[in-house]
Amino acid sequence: MSSVKTDKRKNSKSDSALLSHTIDIFTFLILCLFPLFVMDRYYNILQAKYYFYIGSVVLLVVAVIFAGCIEHNKLEQYFTSFKWNEFIRKFSVTDVALLVFLIIAGISTISSDYVYESFWGNEGRYSGLFLLCLYGVAYFCVTRFGKLKTWYLDAFLIANLLVCIFGITDYFKMDLLHFKVGMLEEQKFMFTSTIGNINTYTALVGMVTAVSAVLFATENKWKKQCFYFASLVISFFALVMGISDNAYLSLAALFGLLPLYLFKDKKGVKSYLMMLAAFFFR
Repeated sequence: MSSVKTDKRKNSKSDSALLSHTIDIFTFLILCLFPLFVMDRYYNILQAKYYFYIGSVVLLVVAVIFAGCIEHNKLEQYFTSFKWNEFIRKFSVTDVALLVFLIIAGISTISSDYVYESFWGNEGRYSGLFLLCLYGVAYFCVTRFGKLKTWYLDAFLIANLLVCIFGITDYFKMDLLHFKVGMLEEQKFMFTSTIGNINTYTALVGMVTAVSAVLFATENKWKKQCFYFASLVISFFALVMGISDNAYLSLAALFGLLPLYLFKDKKGVKSYLMMLAAFFFR
């Protein structure tokens, strides 16, 4: 009997590990490869990233179901053994807020005079109900089957520092990627790095700045602190050189809200002052 229980525990561990690795791969795709993914320079950058995200979420769902089938042997057993009550009981405020948002978006889509366009978002930036639902699916898969790991944030910073560097070089009209060859002169300032639209680029760099700032302030190992500080300084330059008003909103939110988290001890105050100095004397 004891050997049977041991085997079951080993199997459950390997199954949960399979689900965990699935979430790891998806997280790496979205945090690291997605920002850098480009097919035909800026000519189809929005469509390329849109389909990249769709493909990533579809692969995620298939992989999660596949892992569940392995765990429960058969797909039917997987769904019948699923404990819906337990799933719903674990809902957080964020989960409920997301569901309410999706319901409101659904009602808005149905009530629209352009239901097709509102669902697919094909007349704008593809931010229709379909994409919002994919966000919801990815969110619940990641939060239910994955766990936050430190390397997620480190990998995010390393990959997106490239985005920042290309943004800085684009500001100085170096065009290292040769993405702006053949573009109209008046359109060149509207696109930058591997992101495209300067507002979207600034929003992403703002996240790099925020992650770098928090990790720098909370890290105790000096080598990692140096890396996070370097990442913070580079993102400061990239943020300002993005030539978007979003940069000032991001910085105002960062420096305005950080004290709420950092001013618990002297180390937090010191880190905050260092970040302020790095920004104003960059």
